[in-house]
Amino acid sequence: MHTRLQPPVGRVGISYPFGFLLLCLTLLVTLWAAPATAQTTGKLAGRVVDAQSGESLPGANVIVVGTFRGASTDIDGYYTINNIPPGSYTVEVSFIGYRKLIVTSVQVRLNLTTQQTFRLSAEDVQLNEIVVEATEPLIQADLVSSRAVISAEEIALLPVESVAQVVNLQAGVVAGHFRGGRSGEVGYLIDGVSINDPFDNSTPLQLENASVSAVEVITGTFDAEYGQAMSGIVNVVSKDGANQFEGYASGYLGGYATAHSDLFPNLSGTKAPLGIRNVQLNLSGPVGLRGLSFFLTGRLYDDQGYLYGQRIYTPQTDFDKGFNGAPTTDSLGRYTFTNLGDGSFVSMNSSMHLTGQGKLTYNRPSIKLSYLLAREQNESKGYDYAYRYNPDGQVTNYGTSWLNQASLTHVLGSNTYYTLKYSGTFANYKGYVYEDPFDPRYVSPTQGIPTTAYTFRTGGQASYRYNRKTTSQVGQLKFVSQLSRQHAFGAGLEGRFHELLNEGRSLRVPNERDELGGAAFLPLYPPENSYDNQGYTVRPYELSAYVQDKAEYDILNLSVGLRLDYFDPNTTVPVDLRNPQPVVKDENNNDIGANPNFPGYGERRPAKTSVQLSPRLGASFPISDAGAIHFAYGHFFQTPNLSNLYQNPNFLLVSGAGLSSLLGNPELKPQRTIQYEAGLQQVILPNVVLDFSFYYRDIRDLLGSEVNSIYGEAIAYGRYTNLSYGNVRGFVATLDKRFSDYFSFQVDYTLQQARGDASNPLQSFQNQQSDPPVQSARRPLALDWDQRHTLNTQITTGKPGNWTVGLIYVIGSGLPYTRDVLFSQSGLRAPNASRRPITNGIDLKADKRFRIGGLNLNTYAIIYNLLDLRTAYNVYASSGRPDVDLNAIRVINSGAVINGLNSYDDFINNPTFYAAPRQLRVGLSFGF
Repeated sequence: MHTRLQPPVGRVGISYPFGFLLLCLTLLVTLWAAPATAQTTGKLAGRVVDAQSGESLPGANVIVVGTFRGASTDIDGYYTINNIPPGSYTVEVSFIGYRKLIVTSVQVRLNLTTQQTFRLSAEDVQLNEIVVEATEPLIQADLVSSRAVISAEEIALLPVESVAQVVNLQAGVVAGHFRGGRSGEVGYLIDGVSINDPFDNSTPLQLENASVSAVEVITGTFDAEYGQAMSGIVNVVSKDGANQFEGYASGYLGGYATAHSDLFPNLSGTKAPLGIRNVQLNLSGPVGLRGLSFFLTGRLYDDQGYLYGQRIYTPQTDFDKGFNGAPTTDSLGRYTFTNLGDGSFVSMNSSMHLTGQGKLTYNRPSIKLSYLLAREQNESKGYDYAYRYNPDGQVTNYGTSWLNQASLTHVLGSNTYYTLKYSGTFANYKGYVYEDPFDPRYVSPTQGIPTTAYTFRTGGQASYRYNRKTTSQVGQLKFVSQLSRQHAFGAGLEGRFHELLNEGRSLRVPNERDELGGAAFLPLYPPENSYDNQGYTVRPYELSAYVQDKAEYDILNLSVGLRLDYFDPNTTVPVDLRNPQPVVKDENNNDIGANPNFPGYGERRPAKTSVQLSPRLGASFPISDAGAIHFAYGHFFQTPNLSNLYQNPNFLLVSGAGLSSLLGNPELKPQRTIQYEAGLQQVILPNVVLDFSFYYRDIRDLLGSEVNSIYGEAIAYGRYTNLSYGNVRGFVATLDKRFSDYFSFQVDYTLQQARGDASNPLQSFQNQQSDPPVQSARRPLALDWDQRHTLNTQITTGKPGNWTVGLIYVIGSGLPYTRDVLFSQSGLRAPNASRRPITNGIDLKADKRFRIGGLNLNTYAIIYNLLDLRTAYNVYASSGRPDVDLNAIRVINSGAVINGLNSYDDFINNPTFYAAPRQLRVGLSFGF
């Protein structure tokens, strides 16, 4: 049922371009010991001096307690310790003739340098050591672009339960869009290795918060070690096993509690279901072999959702027909039906997640080995408003994902090491109404389709089914060396090899033969390898290399890098786009004959590969201990999603159906962004820092679509190509108060303008399908996600370890929409010239900890949408409101009748136009 797309002629399997590999190897040989900052660790650097005179102490020993990391100071008293996992550490500093200094709470940040000066006092026979607590610097002197590093401790205080929620709280991020970019432009990594599914650049799985050590979110420019992303990077670092046994168990129950019963039926009153359940178990500790430890976590999350439908109809419901075969009507002229439902409420956006994650770590002075295994299983329903009165007719989605990741870190010297990593990701997604494609419960695809406007499906079911499997294998090699006190050089190689199987089909509309004698509908599908039933297996691959230098001086921190990327679609394309297929077929898969006398008849050639260089530059200028200016510039490239490259792989066209055929394009060029950023960090009050940045993004070769025609036939088709463009300019300001005096807060404000010629890659294709065709924009317009003003507030108060309360408040200006031309004041259809209402919401988390015997007990509550705000995210284009449709009023005034069992008000009250209602979760956890 699927076709294996063959490699181009002259290739055997996957080819490896010799010239590219030779260039990469040359870079590594030239810079044998080199990286920029490693992707899952940080650096500790500074000086050891005499406390009284301030003179350097050469040869002093600096040891990070609990690790094998340490260093001796050079002749000027400076030290550098690389390859430290992010976290809080105790550092011991010793020197002959001086008292040992023990400094606690030294914070090491992911991919950043912690500067720490140690001052030793002359030895006193009465005192053997001095213990002090470190104070983390309020500014990060080597920060050259906007990034946030959120520790596990900080995540635990917030009302969030996933990495995705943490990411969406960062400045410049709006519903997954980083600084005005399209969705799917963000690279997601686990322990420094990409896990993006190349089919649509989504993430097949996420680590549970309990197994996360830190999350790095880069919304500005990023170093040359990161590729295949244009808007940002999310790097999640997993926890290693503990040195002693630790256990943790947690569970909660919850549900939705709302007064808006008109929008969310079945959620109000005493009978509202307690439909949210969560259980999680963690275990960590040593394994027995010295240096070997483990970390295990498992979670079951089940949510019945908040969008309910009512079983007025069933998929088998049909018009009640009289003796003449015509539908019968009631006194109001409405159709009557057979096989009606029982009227019960059914969840239409339920989700179930079952996850398991385990990690083994072997850590010795010169070598570290780790192996991470993660599995995620999902079952969910994507709410389909058309089936609100026929909830059993919508598709159920199933997903299973695996991640295998092995890592080796080998220390070659005091500040030189290399890492070798392998990652294998597998994802399988499928969806259907009934598992058996020939299930007798299937009815005709035309059954239940509304015959009047503002009517829900009165029967029938979703007729499509799909199955997709993606396997990605990544190999990564990086070298790291601190060549001098000022310079850390870096280089790396990476290969990503994919195998994608994709197939989907829909039930055929019955023809006369299927209806003879009034026989029951028999499930039929289009023939294999026809336009509506194409499957394929492809094996594209990517290779990349980078070099980078990070220089740290007293008055300047500089990061310079260059990245090289290569992509091979590993398939073939038509020689002539005016004759892309040997035979043109109509909608019933009948040959209508293409003329073989025209050029390029049925010929294929190898698809072109792509190569690009990406320079990156960042600089930070510390102006004092309380302030630093930063600047960054870079070129960023990203190959479009594989779904756009390989759609309609047989290049089949449909005749007699207007402009409906769409072809993928294996020769799509990488999309590119040039980004500039400048900003300032400044301490303005004790424990309070102001950080602001200006940025500009020029976006070119964005995915778009074009319309082509074929020789000798009145047939046109759409094809993906690199046509679109855009630009984003913005300002981000963050006011951050470190936790002190029992509270902390962070307030960030984003002012942004995101403009382009198209929000949707298919916008040009869809415009040409209109009658008459709609002209494409001649000037940049507001993109669909152009939220001009965004304000995020996070407040935490309490006494950590005893009790805490965390609150998040998010408010944003309305997103753009296109006003209905019939109701616009000017009478013109101005794309995205109108604005939806302001959106806002408040979430809360509170917890109280107890110590009972040898157990740590924690009670907690999480409330989403605390005030049960009726926040509108969508509106009707006729009115600009979520609860009024002027078109519906016009239809009612015309005397039109609904041929269904719903009213106009039932249809207009669309719950998907609004934010989820208030949700309460109450839980208990205990650990040892």
